[in-house]
Amino acid sequence: MEVRKTSILIALVISAASLLLLDSMFGDALPLLVTAFMGVVYLSPVVLIAKSKLTTIESRSIVVVMLALCALYFFSSVLSGGGYKHSLYVLICIGWYLVGLLFSKLAIGRLYVAIFSVLFTFFLFFLYVNNSLGAPKNTVGSGILYLTIFAVVLFYIEGRAIAHIAAYVILICIFMAFLDMRGGMVQVLLLLSGVLLSVKLQWMSKMYRLWFGVFIIFLVLLVLFISYSSEFSIFGQVEALVSEHTGRSLHSGRQLIWPIALEDISYKPIFGHGAGYLINSLPGAETWSAHNVYLQVSMQVGLTGLALLLLVLYLVLKNMQVRENPSVSFVFMTVWLIIVIYNCLEVSLIQNAMPIAVMQWLIFGLLNGIAIIKSGEGK
Repeated sequence: MEVRKTSILIALVISAASLLLLDSMFGDALPLLVTAFMGVVYLSPVVLIAKSKLTTIESRSIVVVMLALCALYFFSSVLSGGGYKHSLYVLICIGWYLVGLLFSKLAIGRLYVAIFSVLFTFFLFFLYVNNSLGAPKNTVGSGILYLTIFAVVLFYIEGRAIAHIAAYVILICIFMAFLDMRGGMVQVLLLLSGVLLSVKLQWMSKMYRLWFGVFIIFLVLLVLFISYSSEFSIFGQVEALVSEHTGRSLHSGRQLIWPIALEDISYKPIFGHGAGYLINSLPGAETWSAHNVYLQVSMQVGLTGLALLLLVLYLVLKNMQVRENPSVSFVFMTVWLIIVIYNCLEVSLIQNAMPIAVMQWLIFGLLNGIAIIKSGEGK
């Protein structure tokens, strides 16, 4: 019976990685049948929420706060008449967090999943080089990034040599440089730094409250700087320098979207405009994502929803502490940092890009589970 459960769990995790690969290959052009299959795979772990024995004291608080966020989205949907899917997305994220917790308890199988992720990454890279993909570069880059993070995390947990992990990460970084995926390169290099410096900087892992505080400050400064970039002379100077040497602009459209998001939040700061709210005040008939999960949640369910989301992220970070081995904590916290910073520029943590959201929560659950097991505190 246990062998069967283990096989099902491994198959589920491999399915999640496979669907991230498919989404990166085809994007919105995925056949309807495949999309339906994705929905079934993503929804299946939701049944785990009812099994409280799966959670420990440490992880139970995360599930409870996430359920509160889900309830907030649901009631907001009832009042505003739309956005029910977002409450469902939060449920899916809880389910995959629990899958990660279960996966952390396996004594076998993790190495095979890591190898699958490596093969998927190489496959995705060579398809993109040969112009065989229908998805845009950003989608492909996100797929490569999270398949890489997942593989590296699994290799690290399995005790693979740091030199081998570093060589693999450098190879992926070269791939991303070749494909001109600058954001992905920065995040992969941050991952590599976390692995290589984990022993020397392990003392920093005990300062998780400081990590969280610095992240909040970074988030606020980033939003204000981009939103009001036209008012900062230094931004123009930096942009001119970048444009001169790379031919690229630092403007991505967020300098137009984020000021509107901040203004919308100020109108209804407590409970937001409604679960399904998106920016629709830009020219044209199209609605716009905030391209920042923290702004998007604040627009939809207000600062109340944002507080719940940030509390969850804080608890996830806190649960990554391994008292007996702080260098492991440092690597885990680096992965956390990559994910929360990624969501400063995208909306993938609880909505929009569900293939990436599933991987993010799977990784959170896996790292929390491993940390709790290694600390011997799981109850």
